[in-house]
Amino acid sequence: MQRTFPVLLAASLLASACASTPKPETSATAPMADSSEASVYDPLEGVNRAVFGFNEVVDKVVIGPVARGYGYIPYPIRDRIRDFARNLASPLVFIHDLAQGDGDRALVTFERFLVNTSMGGLGLVDIASQTGLTYHSEDAGQTLGRYGVGSGPYLVLPILGPSNARDTIGKVVDWFIDPVPYALEDTDLQDVPFGSKVALGIDTRQRYDKAIRDLRANSIDFYAATRDLYEQTRRRAIANGDDAASGAGAVDIPDYDAASPN
Repeated sequence: MQRTFPVLLAASLLASACASTPKPETSATAPMADSSEASVYDPLEGVNRAVFGFNEVVDKVVIGPVARGYGYIPYPIRDRIRDFARNLASPLVFIHDLAQGDGDRALVTFERFLVNTSMGGLGLVDIASQTGLTYHSEDAGQTLGRYGVGSGPYLVLPILGPSNARDTIGKVVDWFIDPVPYALEDTDLQDVPFGSKVALGIDTRQRYDKAIRDLRANSIDFYAATRDLYEQTRRRAIANGDDAASGAGAVDIPDYDAASPN
């Protein structure tokens, strides 16, 4: 049953993505995939705003304070946590590099995992970056996007936040195909993959904290601003940072993946 529900969810969302995304050439109101000025397709805005409001309460009461408390941990320790979590995610990134037919990036991911696992204390130190093997992330949502699957309707997930039909399907797919939890199943380390994802989530929230507070304070409509920034960021991620291909234009989306002493 635990495996069946995600399959049903994915099937439902895939149908929604295929049926609900208007085609630019047939709909004057459709979001243009190659325009950063186009509006995001949000037919469930009422429900999304309600979930967004719930998430805001949780973030202000729990997640934000926890993330800011985490920020008091010396940054070298936070770097070690981030490096370990990223290294543990490398096998899944490698799968998506191959699925996208990008042999060069797949080779970088494989070499990073090999170097950091063997020489970096199981990934606690990102030795590979010091040799020019730059970190990158991939997920199933990006892979689907690379194959032309539209984003479908915008969604706000409880706790997890901004998403869309394609990326939500991607989360389900990644839950199934990530090899690390299977490799550690029924061992004393079986909870490590989940723990690393939680730690990486807190680390990411801490690094985004100032940007989130600024956006919250300066936006006329924080919901709409978050929605638009999410879609622009995902288009850029699918295009592997190519702004011309992503349609992100000159929008300045800060790189919060870079480690920084704060």
